[in-house]
Amino acid sequence: MNYRVLVLHPSTKVSLPVLRKVKDLVARGATVLMPRPDSASGMAECQKHDQEANSIAAELLGDAPSGQSVERPFGKGRALSGKTAREVLLEKGVTPDFSFTDDGSSAPVPYIHRKTSDADIYFLASRLDQPRTIQTTFRVSGRAPELWNPP
Repeated sequence: MNYRVLVLHPSTKVSLPVLRKVKDLVARGATVLMPRPDSASGMAECQKHDQEANSIAAELLGDAPSGQSVERPFGKGRALSGKTAREVLLEKGVTPDFSFTDDGSSAPVPYIHRKTSDADIYFLASRLDQPRTIQTTFRVSGRAPELWNPP
């Protein structure tokens, strides 16, 4: 599988083996969006592991303080911090897979997207108790939509 961006959980504690693997992935060409870790998770050798975590964070993200927007090349890839995944993907030209506008309700419309060899299947599920009208946009082209309304 190929991914445009690897997004790490927004926590300032990270396991040292995970942080080492992230460093390796970025060095080999990955784009990783991550918070700046301030310590390593786990109990063993806390101070030593915290020092290594801070060292790796400095290699990947430089000296910028936590929360500041950072984008740094490292090896063949780049490390980013202080942005949302949506901001990073939009900068890469990746539009949202699904979006909608409606008649004023602020309720989300959860969805699942599944691809087969000959179809893109989107399952939308409004959780409101009343009908609603939405205008949808899907990141698919060259296909005609079919609306199915299960009983």
